[in-house]
Amino acid sequence: MACPTFKSGSEPLILGTGEAYPHHTYSQQEFLQALLERYPMDEASAAFARRIFPATGITAGSSALPRDQLFKRMTRSEFVTYIRDTTEDMSCRAAQQALAAWGGDLSSITHIVFGTMSAVIDAPTTDSRLINSMGLRPDIRRLSVQQMGCLTGFRCLSTAAELAAANPAARILVIVADVRSGLQNQLPHWESNNSGGPSRACIISCALFRDAASAVVIGAGARAGEVPLAKVLRSASAFLPGTLDYVHITDGDDATISWYNSKDLPYAVSAAAPDMVARLLKGVKGASISRTAFAMHPGGPKILQLTAKALGVTDDAFATSWGFLQQHGNTSGSSNLALLHRELMRAGTDASPRTRDIMCVGIGPGLALEGLLLRRVPPKQQQQQQQQGLGLVARQLAHVQQAWRRSSSSRVGRSRSWVTARVTPAGDDTGSCN
Repeated sequence: MACPTFKSGSEPLILGTGEAYPHHTYSQQEFLQALLERYPMDEASAAFARRIFPATGITAGSSALPRDQLFKRMTRSEFVTYIRDTTEDMSCRAAQQALAAWGGDLSSITHIVFGTMSAVIDAPTTDSRLINSMGLRPDIRRLSVQQMGCLTGFRCLSTAAELAAANPAARILVIVADVRSGLQNQLPHWESNNSGGPSRACIISCALFRDAASAVVIGAGARAGEVPLAKVLRSASAFLPGTLDYVHITDGDDATISWYNSKDLPYAVSAAAPDMVARLLKGVKGASISRTAFAMHPGGPKILQLTAKALGVTDDAFATSWGFLQQHGNTSGSSNLALLHRELMRAGTDASPRTRDIMCVGIGPGLALEGLLLRRVPPKQQQQQQQQGLGLVARQLAHVQQAWRRSSSSRVGRSRSWVTARVTPAGDDTGSCN
């Protein structure tokens, strides 16, 4: 199946990126020690925990909880409040960074696409709260995406790219936030089952999952003052047959959450990834896997190792993913746009030069893969992109003005001032986190 390709010269552009983390950072050893202190367990379970925590390759991670509350079981109401407040705080800070990098007028943001795996039954949803707290325009169009796992960021970005390509006047804020360590505050009650300790799946989730938020501003055609970082060339989605039960997360009784991950998941992902990557690269002028960096979801060491081997690339192609896993752990779908942010900001070295193309790959329950192919915009092309963008917007305005002339003069006057405000950047207000 061919991948949709955005028209040359009008590709969606990455205009700003950002990332944010909770305010407490702990070493992996501190997380392990907190787990062992919180839940007495038999020696076999404790020995497994002592092996698996360092085996993840993670050295540190972030949590909104102080040290004495790590892994604390919460009531359902406590949990809902914790997820809501932490998600909104991180989301707002990541969005502020992306908006500041973009440098445009906050009133020019026409859409917000928000995604999370840490969803609870709680409305208004985070996107609504952010519109209010950040002072986004009241007629903003919004989309909330939930429960898509570790591909959420790239699925949201793909959706935003399609929206931007269809409407060059749009400027879209994409935000993804996950409090994945929340799984560890809702662990099943193994004590009542006369078990000596938590299941191995519980221990692995405690070792792997941490918290983050990330954001992107995207739009087609750069305007005056905008500096595009990369353009989206293609996107693709794929379901992997026979893997529906490889990952599942379910609410249980007494406010518990159970997580299961098949041991076969890394093998299924690494077997499917080469086909998706080949489809994204096929027919793209100048594209080559040997000259491509990967923003691959850092689900764990085995996923990265097996996928690199299947693609025939060295670990250096996955350097950003390995670095993120080491520094922040597995933060579910929020890792996606954070990886893109880090790869775009990476200076490059003689040993690890920056590549022109970036391959984004996310993994989610289903099993499913989400991929995008991006190409950096070098400085000498940024001015050209701005000129093309201004031309696209001018043509769209001409269309709108023709429609106005066929309507009443009073309606024309009102509409012109509103649309002009949408497409003319002015000021540097990027909102605030209240």
